[in-house]
Amino acid sequence: MRNISANNWLEIVAMWQSHRVPEIKIMTFDKDKHNPTTAWFSLTNNTPLNYLSNPINRTASHIIELEKREQPIKIAHKLMGFTLGLDSELIDDLRNIIYSPSLFRNEARCWWYCSSKYALPEPYSRYERNTCPRYAIPMITDMETLVKHAAHTWTAIAEAAAVIKHPSIHS
Repeated sequence: MRNISANNWLEIVAMWQSHRVPEIKIMTFDKDKHNPTTAWFSLTNNTPLNYLSNPINRTASHIIELEKREQPIKIAHKLMGFTLGLDSELIDDLRNIIYSPSLFRNEARCWWYCSSKYALPEPYSRYERNTCPRYAIPMITDMETLVKHAAHTWTAIAEAAAVIKHPSIHS
């Protein structure tokens, strides 16, 4: 691991919070408006976002499950979702911090399958095309830049999409 350690988790949290990333809106299921199999909803088009990708739908479930939890675990989840399927020394360092026994080891390892690559919905694609293409993320060499791009990505998602809380799934 390079110049970061588990002690730097508070610094990573502070970096994230400096970007004032809004929470993803959680909508209560409305049978007249929502599809029972859809986890995401477009706030810009006012229509369901249908994803066949299990990791993207799992991300929606995680957001609901983490709704009442403290900010640090929500931040860890968002950083892990942003870097899912990517590899670099810096990303490995970040994962080692998040997976440390003193932080979120047991929960974080269960968020997505190890073969998952894409965990973020469409608004991420729009942000990445304009500012930080997915292929460039592993080339980032400093934590502040990585956190900045993750924060901007999640801000774009929060502005464009919401998750649907299905009563049959999330009691």
